[in-house]
Amino acid sequence: MPFKTMEKELSVVIPTYNEKKNLQILIPKILAVFRKNQLDGEIIVVDDRSGDGSFEYLSEQVKLIPELKVIFRDPPPSLAGAWFEGFEAASKKYVASIDADLCYEPELLPVMLKKMKDFDMVIGSRYVNNRFSMMKGKPVFPVLLSIISQFITRLATGLTVYDTSSGFRLFKKKVFNAIKDKLKTKGNTFLIEFSFYAKENGARIMEIPIEYGERIYGATKLKISREGFRYLRFIIKTFLRHLPLFRKSGDGGATNAAHANNTLRGRSLFKIIAASGLSALLLFSLIRLYGNINRFGQDGVQRDFSVYYTAGQSLNAGFPIYQNGIVREPPIWDGNAIYTYSRFIYPPLVAVPFELMANMMTYGTAKFFWLYFSLACLLASIFITIRALKLKLRFWQCAAVGIYASLFFPLLTFIALGQIDALTLLLALTAISLASSGSRREMASGFFWAFATLIKLHIGLVVLFFILRKQWKMLAGYLLGGATIVVLTVLFLGPNILGNYLTKELPRFVQNGSENGPAEAKLPESYFAKYYSEYGLGHPDGFAKDGHWFKDVKISFSPNASLSRFIVLRLQDINKNWQISASLISFLLLAFFLPLAFLGLKKIRMKTPQFSPEQEFLYWYAVLMVLLLLGPLTWVMNTIWLIPLAALAVGRHPWSSDKMHPIPWFMLVVALILAFVPDCMYLGWRDFASPSWGCKMLDSSKYTFSELLIIASIWLQLGGLSLFDKKEKGGSHL
Repeated sequence: MPFKTMEKELSVVIPTYNEKKNLQILIPKILAVFRKNQLDGEIIVVDDRSGDGSFEYLSEQVKLIPELKVIFRDPPPSLAGAWFEGFEAASKKYVASIDADLCYEPELLPVMLKKMKDFDMVIGSRYVNNRFSMMKGKPVFPVLLSIISQFITRLATGLTVYDTSSGFRLFKKKVFNAIKDKLKTKGNTFLIEFSFYAKENGARIMEIPIEYGERIYGATKLKISREGFRYLRFIIKTFLRHLPLFRKSGDGGATNAAHANNTLRGRSLFKIIAASGLSALLLFSLIRLYGNINRFGQDGVQRDFSVYYTAGQSLNAGFPIYQNGIVREPPIWDGNAIYTYSRFIYPPLVAVPFELMANMMTYGTAKFFWLYFSLACLLASIFITIRALKLKLRFWQCAAVGIYASLFFPLLTFIALGQIDALTLLLALTAISLASSGSRREMASGFFWAFATLIKLHIGLVVLFFILRKQWKMLAGYLLGGATIVVLTVLFLGPNILGNYLTKELPRFVQNGSENGPAEAKLPESYFAKYYSEYGLGHPDGFAKDGHWFKDVKISFSPNASLSRFIVLRLQDINKNWQISASLISFLLLAFFLPLAFLGLKKIRMKTPQFSPEQEFLYWYAVLMVLLLLGPLTWVMNTIWLIPLAALAVGRHPWSSDKMHPIPWFMLVVALILAFVPDCMYLGWRDFASPSWGCKMLDSSKYTFSELLIIASIWLQLGGLSLFDKKEKGGSHL
């Protein structure tokens, strides 16, 4: 059916700031749409005094293109202000907004215009169909963050559209005229406010699916932190307007009262406020997490990931991965290694995936890939725990776990360094999940334990627990996994590298306790001075990869989370000349712990001869905590292994129907909170130059104390508190 004359009127508003190259493509595209569909159209470009030549370009084009109007705004730049002025200047019956970044296709404007026969506003939605395939080339985490924020927006505002903040929309000019006096919000939240007031004014809104493309030129002007606060302010303000307590007199009369009754029907005021507060806090925590990913992933060295990537580069170049590559020409350096050998302390097979990564990606790209991959491993570990423990979490419980994980202080150190522990956790929890699924999967469990050991060597002590439990199938699977690792190492790297690792490198790691070494193994300062003079642009802090300089972005934190290292540090406080091996202390602690574990398990077995799958999962999780506690190389980053237990704490709280006993639950919560909060080093309460005794002890012991509490909590759950309370009746609590 052909359009009527009035239905062909269209104003297209484009807010811009430093988008000259994109405008040179977008304006001709829109003009082509006008002419192809015989539209009576105008293009209104609202420019915030761009400094990239846009002023000169637009000033010239407005003389050549009759359909083009240009508004040059006075400072300061404001996206919401540009939209508002553009909408107000529109002279046609229908108004469309489109971003200048070429992420939206103007060819869809006629399709949207046809829908205006039955609707007052049509939104080009990124989420109405498949929410991930519609976002071309966008990282998963920002897309997930956007989806969560859209859900919170619908919850708080009552909107039914999936993409409330889409910058690609078409509406009747009379819709804007009716609500323009109410539009106060700045930034990208302006579009959400527009949708909200349009709906409140009775506008009929629909969505059509679009593909959200990739920016071609320039960079986004969106600042996540600033927009996040604007968004939270609007959501809280809008939510409060729905409540009778905060509604102004004369605000809507009977209509709004009926709407409030519908909104609040079946819900208590407390539940709504709590749900909204949790939602807002979850969004804030995810925004903060995303900000930290950008902070450390953009230009930072990420000192641990640089070790993995550099080992991959060394393999690609045919250089030994256990030698310091700064001696090469050109140098292959991780930015921190100062000894004749590198900081790579893992078995050689671990370097193979990073060889592929270094071959396929630049260091800057690989860092972001690794961060998102690591967070996916952590998320998968949480899901495995929830499923294995058969937890049925409600919205507030899922939100609480998300907030806890996102704000967990050791996760910040993990991101800052680009550690590998999330992958280790996923392998270990996969092994634990298989072990709790029945005897038929015990060999597979042992196989995964072997690959977890490949990344974290002291996990190999789990073999002692196989023997303690007489689980020979798991031991056989572990040996099979070890044999597989040997075969893969020989196939990919050859027998010489494996032999060198077993006879030379591994003994060195055990002797030194880490990548550190004796003073005579240090390289001369001339190597580093030469490197910085040639590659560092005069900066003595960072390294060069792929022609780009990465600076060493650091945060202060206390690194230790090992009981054996805590003991070593306290003994050296007594006498600094004592040379004590943390590995030796670990074996002595394990020799003390195993008899206690054997006796405790024997007593538990008298009461509970057969563990349920959930109890089996918790048992092996406790073993994992033992390995974390007693390992000589356990650092604060490794304590992200505690995060999945937050699901247990909120899923089996003492007031739920399927609850834990209050005592082990309280111990678990205290442990999780203690590990969650930042340490004194990060807060600036102490430094290495003048450490206070209290902060020094707290920083060096709080993670080990958390691990001890978690182990005790799980064992008390398995024993139904019978380990110390003989009057306790019935089965074990979970």
